[in-house]
Amino acid sequence: MIDTTSANPRFDALRSALYHRERKSFFAKLDRSLTLLIVTFGAGVMGKVADVISIQSIWLEFGVVVCGSLQLVLNFSERANVHAYLQKKYFEKLAEMEAYGFNDPVAIRRWCAELAELCSDEPTQLRALDAVIFNQALDALATCDEERQTYRQNVAWWQYLLRHVLAFHNANFHGTPAQDTSIGLLPRKPPMRKRWRSRGS
Repeated sequence: MIDTTSANPRFDALRSALYHRERKSFFAKLDRSLTLLIVTFGAGVMGKVADVISIQSIWLEFGVVVCGSLQLVLNFSERANVHAYLQKKYFEKLAEMEAYGFNDPVAIRRWCAELAELCSDEPTQLRALDAVIFNQALDALATCDEERQTYRQNVAWWQYLLRHVLAFHNANFHGTPAQDTSIGLLPRKPPMRKRWRSRGS
């Protein structure tokens, strides 16, 4: 998810941290929801409720089996933990950058290398979600409204709804293929036009 040709590791780190926070929250909600369904369907009182509303108890047992199988096979809690770990590492790296400053080219190259090393632990990227997170990081770090409008990525409503499900590897979120995706987001300086490429697949 990190483009190491970028001269702005601050934007990279924030973008990645927000991405993993979103994924961690998504998987944690799935895990809690399945646990709730398993406990609810497996409770004895649900059998009495099923009799009242004319539902055969076999469907409750089937629901327990399906939810339990999904929780076991897809392991949402472990996935949430992976993203929680990566979120923590990226925020730690971002804090280090903020404490050190952004005037040392050697430090910037080192941070880009460290961010690239973190990429080795990352699961497959979901590009629609990444485009949404790109816009959030853009809103946080861009120096003017014109810059935000120029580089904002376009996500269709149906892509937004499926952002946690489909990867959209071949989708174009830049409006037009020829649109420049450079961005200047170095802190406390006038808008710059450093070359920026969005994260790939």
